[in-house]
Amino acid sequence: MLKKSALMILACLMTNYHSAALAGMDEILSNKDDVAFNYPIGQLVLKIQAFIDSDGVIDFSGDALSGLVGNDYNERTLPFYKAFLLNNKNINLNDITQLDTIIEDANSFHQHVDTLTGLEGAAYRFGLLNFNKAINTAILNNHSVIIEQLETSTANSDYLSLAALVSPVQQLTLAQAIINHNQDARTILGPQNQVYVDSYTSQMNNIMGYYSANLLSSSDGISFGHIKPELAPNSDSRVFVIRDDIYTFWNNVHPLSDVLLNAIGLYSGQSASYTLTQREAVDERLTAYVANNDVNFSFVNEPLNVSRHHAYYAQIEKNNPQPCTEIETFIKEGGDLYVYHDIADFVDSDYSAFEGTCLPRLVAQYYDINLSTRRDTYSRFHTINTITAPYTFTTVSGVAPTIDYPALGNNYDGEVYDPSVMYQEKHAPIMTFVELLISANINSELLAQRDLLIQAFDEENPEKYYLALIGVNRILGGINYQDPSLVRDGNQILLSENVISYPLYEYSLDGGLTYQPMTENKIRIFNQTYRAGDIRIKIKSDYVALLGYGEGEVFFAEQIDYDPSIRPVIDFDKPVYTSADGDHKLYTGRTDGKGWDLVITGDGYLERDRALFDIHVKNAIEAFLSYENLVPHIAMYNIHSVFVASNDRGADWSIEQGCDPITYDNCLVAENTPSPAIEHKNNKDTAFDAGFYNGGTFSEARALSVDNYRVRGTIAKVVPHYDMSMVMVNTNVYGGLGGMVPTSNKMNPHVFVHELGHSFGDLHDEYTYGGIRDPNFCDSNVCADFNKVPWRHFLPDNTTLDNVCKSTSAGCPAGTTGWYEGGLNQAKDMWRSTDISIMKENGYPFYAYNAERWANRLYAKTGYFSVIAPKHAALNQRFMTLHYTDQAEQVFAFNPSVEFYDEDGSEKRVQSFKWYINGVHQQALDNAKEIRYGEHEFSAYTVKLIAKDETGIIVKEEGTVSAFEWSVENNSAFSDNDVQATASNTTQLRAEIVIDRDGIRVEKVIPLEKEASLNTCSPQTFKGQTLQLVNDEDTLTFCAYNVGYSHKHSVLIAGGHEPENETYRFDVVLTEEMAGQTYRLESHSPRHRATTVSPITVDFSQY
Repeated sequence: MLKKSALMILACLMTNYHSAALAGMDEILSNKDDVAFNYPIGQLVLKIQAFIDSDGVIDFSGDALSGLVGNDYNERTLPFYKAFLLNNKNINLNDITQLDTIIEDANSFHQHVDTLTGLEGAAYRFGLLNFNKAINTAILNNHSVIIEQLETSTANSDYLSLAALVSPVQQLTLAQAIINHNQDARTILGPQNQVYVDSYTSQMNNIMGYYSANLLSSSDGISFGHIKPELAPNSDSRVFVIRDDIYTFWNNVHPLSDVLLNAIGLYSGQSASYTLTQREAVDERLTAYVANNDVNFSFVNEPLNVSRHHAYYAQIEKNNPQPCTEIETFIKEGGDLYVYHDIADFVDSDYSAFEGTCLPRLVAQYYDINLSTRRDTYSRFHTINTITAPYTFTTVSGVAPTIDYPALGNNYDGEVYDPSVMYQEKHAPIMTFVELLISANINSELLAQRDLLIQAFDEENPEKYYLALIGVNRILGGINYQDPSLVRDGNQILLSENVISYPLYEYSLDGGLTYQPMTENKIRIFNQTYRAGDIRIKIKSDYVALLGYGEGEVFFAEQIDYDPSIRPVIDFDKPVYTSADGDHKLYTGRTDGKGWDLVITGDGYLERDRALFDIHVKNAIEAFLSYENLVPHIAMYNIHSVFVASNDRGADWSIEQGCDPITYDNCLVAENTPSPAIEHKNNKDTAFDAGFYNGGTFSEARALSVDNYRVRGTIAKVVPHYDMSMVMVNTNVYGGLGGMVPTSNKMNPHVFVHELGHSFGDLHDEYTYGGIRDPNFCDSNVCADFNKVPWRHFLPDNTTLDNVCKSTSAGCPAGTTGWYEGGLNQAKDMWRSTDISIMKENGYPFYAYNAERWANRLYAKTGYFSVIAPKHAALNQRFMTLHYTDQAEQVFAFNPSVEFYDEDGSEKRVQSFKWYINGVHQQALDNAKEIRYGEHEFSAYTVKLIAKDETGIIVKEEGTVSAFEWSVENNSAFSDNDVQATASNTTQLRAEIVIDRDGIRVEKVIPLEKEASLNTCSPQTFKGQTLQLVNDEDTLTFCAYNVGYSHKHSVLIAGGHEPENETYRFDVVLTEEMAGQTYRLESHSPRHRATTVSPITVDFSQY
């Protein structure tokens, strides 16, 4: 760097060089390749001086300036250095301090220009336009015009014009651009401390959003605001609404007479001439006022024209022949709208002067102000807060807002003004996006901008907030984005050459039919066929507009074929998936939502008990696999574990003493407390508040309950598409509870299989505890009437009540299907299908009918197969219609949910598949996963696929979809060959529906990005409070998940963690098949008649 002290020689050099320099400057400048440091310092100065003296005509390169000022020089700022030099022609270039000032001022100016330029990008990127605390489109447009002039002057090297623009640009500030409704209210009201409002007929202006506000209270009929940018992106239109002639400044002397005058002044800004046109002749008093006062506006009576008029003044609009579209076009092109609500023709429930016009609709639609009429019968004083301006305004109570609670009239009287720099509804998504960008490793500078955003929000500093957003916008604009590539590595597809990391992407495995968020830098694939293009990724649709790039999809262009020799293997040491924090593990199955998702979580496990929890999960899964009827379909299960740490081990209302400190077993004492009395509660601090006696509310000690609401919430955050969850409690005392969230203690892994028999298989208990049921009861695996027996298809054809197996013998060995007395807690007058089973005693097999019941339920929830060509089909879809303009060969293909399993080292077929073309079985195509057909069909034909379970478990299909048919038309007048289903991230919705003393309500709805099954329950299995969704075609029953199931009484029991006001919570999965259908919501209880609420329609469009 050239030291500034060396520049002292300039005084001497200038004397010698100056007279000769100008004469030879053309020759000096003609050599463009000269390096500045080869010149004596005086020549550098003379180059700059020649530029100044020639008003920028004799240009100089940046080398000359950088050679003088060193590190303060910025090549990008060179045009502004030159502009500032021309604006400071009297500068003494021998004085380095003056030159430094020019450089510093130009650098600051350049930063200011970058801020103004970045403001436009940030405002549009984040959708922060025209609402309170956002950016004013009018000012932004003005900024854009001047910035464009800067760019033009720079590109043309017109430094004199550039110099002339410096002052106007310096007058543009960030603070000016930020909308502040309170500040606008202060301007419109003027310097008043109190306003008296007498009784009158008025408008009730209800504000429906952030774009507008009421000046006083909602009943005072004065509103103002900005047009909604989503309806008019390029418009800077503003609206002002007044109620009658006391606000017309030419007509009255009233404390509020100046509000219209002040609004015109605010809206016209610096305009030298602001013209308002109206339909009627201009009032003579108004014409006189304009003529006699120094104002920048005028009123005319001319046809509406945006090129001549700045605003439209709407008065008596009744029977206005002017088309509504003209006014709408005018405001969308930037014209302001003033609405004067005359009451001369007032009629109750009438828009008065606006009857039959479009004004009320336009004001509501474009400015979020809902106009209505009312008769106001009282007068009042408004006290104005002038102390804390610009946070001004009033309450009708007569007490001024304090400095801590300034207020602004809005949709109800006395609304408190929120001093935050941004509405939380806008701020939260911005922070989510920035955090996502940080996690995607886009740029490390984002960390600093994130911290600035948080600080500015906390400090309520709007300028700092927008500067941070401008910083984010600058970083995003500087990214050289390119699409990543997809590379296969075994059973995963890797994201490669990606500029942006995985959190911003989502992926599809079904050709774009559905998408799921990426949770790691790879996509796990499964043993199935993926056609070229089935695997694809894209930037999450919510963020494409924010990023400004990355629109479109990236495809994996190769086909991956199904390999029937690969079998599912469970390796407890190497789960299929483990989350980064280790809390979530998937031991078998898929991560894309296909299949049945069972989640095992735990309660009473300390942070150091992670390995212990894993051991107990392993025991539970091994117990699950010990049932031979479950093993053939293991590929259809996705078994997860979710670890949740507690502060204590064990459960309430239990006594556990002398237990091993490491494994927490081998206790000297492990028993229930004597009773559920509150004094016996241990007050264990566990994650899900496990407790025996159903949380101290039930007489049955073994009823081990948890806070099901908390369990569901925790699991939904990790595996939102779960189908069933269960909780293992780290206690040595025997217990468990059925229901929608089954529980068991850790020592009895077979308990949870039994509980799943209820909640998943709809199977009843086969206990004989005692009790009396309906003598006509017959459902699932228990029945009181042999003539109605559900398992008859497992009995020999000649079976009668006289020869059916009723007890074990040589001819009726254990497990033989028959008619065995005892079940559903009755020793007499109730029968079961086998002498013993898992539903009677833990550890025993399911046996025939119970196993079939389970398998049918599994297929109903997961499907036999997934159709992948010619187009992907939804779960349980039964048919597809296709049209082609030619008669080319088509590919018909599917993926089986499971085809084979290994039994003692030998291959066993689980499913077989048959193809039918035009109703004729094609034996040669049996078990093919893909066929080609259609080339020789001139018009319509059909292709049908039928699957069959070959394990011998299912004798009679119930409630499953095992067939799919394509109806194809060749040489059709139109083609949908290239039309895919609309890509959507939402395949199902999960609704939380509540029944309490106030009735039924939908509390929240969560979109699911992965498949979940319809989670209905059997009202016969679970007696108690249920919810039904009913229409003319179907009745779907759901059981409350926040209550347990008593085996002793075979009912859903209340108490435990159920709130005192009898609140029942239902987890309801709404599937694709339900879309567009309308259901009544009905509450059913043994103690109450059915109650209904208004029908609801399942709507996926908003998700």
